[in-house]
Amino acid sequence: MEWSDVFDDSRNEMIEYQVLEGLRPHYKLRELGIVFYKGSMFPSWITDPAFDGLTELTLRGCRSNHLPTLGQLPSLEKLFVKGMNEVKTLGFELLAPDDSFLGISFPSLEVLEFEDMQGCERWTTSRHDDDETSARSFPLLREVSIKDCLKLAEMSIGLIPSHQVLHMKKGSKTVLKLVVGSSPKLEVRKCKNLVSLLGDKEVNLGISMESLKQVIFDSSNTRESFSCPNSVESLEIRDCDSLTSLTFSMEHSDKGFGFDPLCCLTSLTFIRCKNLKSFRHEHLESLPSLTNLHVFDCPSMDYSFPCGLWPPNLRNLMIGGLKKPMSEWGQQNFPSSLVDLGISGINNRGEVSFAVEENVMNTTTSLPFMLPQSLVSLSSFGFYTPDSFSDAVEQLPCLENLTVLDFPYFDYGGHLASRKPRLKIRVWGY
Repeated sequence: MEWSDVFDDSRNEMIEYQVLEGLRPHYKLRELGIVFYKGSMFPSWITDPAFDGLTELTLRGCRSNHLPTLGQLPSLEKLFVKGMNEVKTLGFELLAPDDSFLGISFPSLEVLEFEDMQGCERWTTSRHDDDETSARSFPLLREVSIKDCLKLAEMSIGLIPSHQVLHMKKGSKTVLKLVVGSSPKLEVRKCKNLVSLLGDKEVNLGISMESLKQVIFDSSNTRESFSCPNSVESLEIRDCDSLTSLTFSMEHSDKGFGFDPLCCLTSLTFIRCKNLKSFRHEHLESLPSLTNLHVFDCPSMDYSFPCGLWPPNLRNLMIGGLKKPMSEWGQQNFPSSLVDLGISGINNRGEVSFAVEENVMNTTTSLPFMLPQSLVSLSSFGFYTPDSFSDAVEQLPCLENLTVLDFPYFDYGGHLASRKPRLKIRVWGY
């Protein structure tokens, strides 16, 4: 059901309400959308539990300043609310009465999305500060998305046992009170003025959920220091200029400090974090679980990185664009488990030459960048020394895939292709 997106004086909200009230659809309706509706009230039938076949509902561009009591729709699985700028508070009025469906609100809801809610300032699922209403809400909710809600200042949605993913995009001055139980994934994108993530045990950004497994911050201004919980398996931070350091839980050992053995980290990514200086890289050897590491275009990274200390089971590494130029990296002692390597000449100073490990004699002169013989895939971009690179690639016995990007003068159709005919070569940019 869709009206014009022009809200002028020719439209009468009472007439539109009466029309919509009289357009009660068949009770077996499965999907419903109400778009650009001007009425201040929604029709009574939209909250009728008799619509037990309704699984998806979209409210977009409507002018009402509140949402109907949708929590009593027994089969609703997906709810999308977009562009309702008059709504300031998302509160308990959404929830079902205590006497409906055993007092459970949104008993079947799995996906909930609020987008472009320019006036929304607060979302809470509690009728009172001290009640347990939220504990009886959203028993199956697995994914929550908050996008372009720039005024949202408080979000308290309580314990949600099935919650798996939280998406945030373009939030502003946002404080999240996340008591979301077993939620394993937190994703925050384009929240330029993100203040804090609050939990019962606030540390730095304060993510206190012990079961959190995946964290993504993209183009968001976090605090300067972030402490990664032990439960996290994958941490990805991109384009977060405010971040200067990352810490982990550390413990004493015979060799000094190392990562807590309970640390589950398998993948760690920093891309275009302009002010990131440190992330405990000197203790990477004590992280046997870490198999994927990407540190790219972080020009403020401490000059001691890389220092030749790597996770013992590292398989995938992308690195480059650091303060320390590659010509000064020296021997890196990559583990034999490394099979996929991406290297970048961005921000590199000086000429870089390449060789294969174990084929270079010790010398007092500067060493070339040595490619490990274990490599199966190699990606390289932004270099200007193709001769030594091609010679080194030719000597990699296990290499199957080569990707070259912005690498001028690389002779991809020359002797390398003829001498390694089974090598798949992809060239981009030139």
